[in-house]
Amino acid sequence: MRIQDWQKFNEQHLVIVDKEQKEELVLSFFKHAFLPQFKIFTFEELKQFLTYSLSEELILQFAQKNQLSMENAWIYLNHLSYIQENKEYVSFRLQELQNLKKKNADLLATGKSHLQFLKGKTVVVYQNQKYFKEIETLCQVYQLKCLKVEDPKVSLKEKEVFCFDSIEEEVEYVAVSIAQLIEKGINPSKIKLCYAQDNLAYQIEKIFKFFRLPVVSKPSKYIEIPFYKQFLEILKLHSSVKEAMDCYQKQLENTIDEDKIQQLMTICNQWIHLKHEDFILVLEYYFKTHTINLFQAGMIEKISYHQKVSNDCYVFVLGLNQGIIPQSFKDEDFFSDVEKKELHLTTSEEKNQIELEDLKRFFAETKNLFMSYHLKENNKVCYPAILIDLWHFIVKRPTLSIYDSYSASYDQIKLADAYDKNTQNAMIKVLEENYLIDYCQYQNQFRIQNHQTFIDAIQKEKITLSYSTMNTFFQCPYQYYLSQICLFKDNQSTFNQEIGTLFHFILANEKETGFDWEKNYDHYFDNQRILSSKEKFYLTKLKKELQFLISFNHEMENHTHFKKTLCEQKLLVSYGNPMILPIKGFIDKMMIY
Repeated sequence: MRIQDWQKFNEQHLVIVDKEQKEELVLSFFKHAFLPQFKIFTFEELKQFLTYSLSEELILQFAQKNQLSMENAWIYLNHLSYIQENKEYVSFRLQELQNLKKKNADLLATGKSHLQFLKGKTVVVYQNQKYFKEIETLCQVYQLKCLKVEDPKVSLKEKEVFCFDSIEEEVEYVAVSIAQLIEKGINPSKIKLCYAQDNLAYQIEKIFKFFRLPVVSKPSKYIEIPFYKQFLEILKLHSSVKEAMDCYQKQLENTIDEDKIQQLMTICNQWIHLKHEDFILVLEYYFKTHTINLFQAGMIEKISYHQKVSNDCYVFVLGLNQGIIPQSFKDEDFFSDVEKKELHLTTSEEKNQIELEDLKRFFAETKNLFMSYHLKENNKVCYPAILIDLWHFIVKRPTLSIYDSYSASYDQIKLADAYDKNTQNAMIKVLEENYLIDYCQYQNQFRIQNHQTFIDAIQKEKITLSYSTMNTFFQCPYQYYLSQICLFKDNQSTFNQEIGTLFHFILANEKETGFDWEKNYDHYFDNQRILSSKEKFYLTKLKKELQFLISFNHEMENHTHFKKTLCEQKLLVSYGNPMILPIKGFIDKMMIY
């Protein structure tokens, strides 16, 4: 919209924009020396202004009154704002939520000053189709006029999208392209990344480091930062915030900057009036739900396709793969699609259509746009997004110049990877001409000085070779020496491995006389470690699978001529030479007549 269009609105209007657009809109008004008479809200700000503020104290009170965790209390409070107390609902679940809202009416009342301010106001929804039905519903509850303002629909001109064989190639190409832009004098803050895949975030962070590109890291939650997490642990051991803060400052001993301490105090001061037990609950919830933005000037920023960017920005959209971009919504929200229709809220199908329109507008309005997708991620096959065909994008397969390099370290890693996979092509030949890497050339200085001492050590520790240890030896003899001879092992077993070992143990011994497999299964972990709720759930579920396997084995053996089953039979091949390690293995199962 032009400034002249905004001048039509006055103090009787409330303008609702996307969170990403609010700052840009205010900046645009400032540039044009336009002082708006109306108030600007985001959807969340309007919702809390019309209903109740989702403050940490309100969430705590609601949680305690209804015996909920603060996380679950927030979910209920976030959705109860759409429930009208005097309306008759068909859905039994909506009726229950209505009763819950009535029960907590004393906590969820809208301020009188807010209601007075809202009288006669018109809500103007600007380019916020995503939440229009929700805003319209709230306006009906509070008898406000609702007006939708949208820019004209856009049409996509011919666009190019680049296809890469692997996710690493895609990220490398983008890294090189960004390095070339910076080389031309483009400020990194004018370069934006748009992606929606966690694996892409990992690859970008990893590969961009080799190119020394200043990319903004993913925002961290307070609870993930040791400084804040440690304070929370100390707080739980003390009877007041002051005691905990004094103890923590003594513990730090000037190893942390004063700004961080000041920020922590500012956070704590918000709820210093609460009881100590309540204060701990609120602070822990705050640390779990709030993040610290690590953005600094002059850094490459990640954006959403819901944002608008200026014409001098360069946007790289990565991972334009099926099911990734645009975001896909399913009927799995707090309210089902049936309930959403009764509440007049946006259904998952409508959300998907809005996402598609938003993405189309983003592509059409972004001047300097690069789009790409990949066909393989590790061993997983990936497919291009359907919209590539739907919008008739031109697919191209770019190649990097084999003579230009922006990262010697990454070139050497590519060369080593090519050696691993026995790859030969023009790029590898150029890399070989430029880099000499110590591939498979490590020579450790270890020498056996006393053969008898070595032989005694082998016999004492009963060191043998097996298929897995031989595999380790052929991959790296020195690793074998460290893990098998020196016994330097640091292997942490996973729950999957522990379940595999348990199944192996039960199936090998279930035919032994007096062996109660169910008792052994139920108490297998008793003296090892405490299982989590998730692990207990899967342990109970997998017991049925094990019972089926045992029954199946018994039934199968009834149809054979074999008389006996032997499990875990040791096989040892010795050469009679103390300097040659014996080969040991275990045969899982043998059946004999």
